[in-house]
Amino acid sequence: MTQSDLILFAAVAVLASNHAVLRIPGWVERVWLFWSVQLLNLGAACYLIIVGIPEFRGTMTIANWMLGLLFIFHTVSNNRRLQRAMKAGRRRSDADEEENRARIRAALKAGEE
Repeated sequence: MTQSDLILFAAVAVLASNHAVLRIPGWVERVWLFWSVQLLNLGAACYLIIVGIPEFRGTMTIANWMLGLLFIFHTVSNNRRLQRAMKAGRRRSDADEEENRARIRAALKAGEE
């Protein structure tokens, strides 16, 4: 097994971790897991763009860039998913807060009568 094979397997493992972390129930509450995968994405992107896979030299340099840009795409996509999940959580908490306010108003009205 060459160094290039190991780098490709590592890239596939990071891509698999992207897929897996967002399918874990409650991944929004496990921010350390989410951000560790994000750091892996950025690290892999930097490595592939700056150093690259040894066997992908010359005209194959485009493969290094495409893989690096794929990791940057995953970073942006994962951040977008996190923002949507956090926004949905805020909406739920706002709805819960409105329910509590309605119950308090009903209790106050019942107490006045």
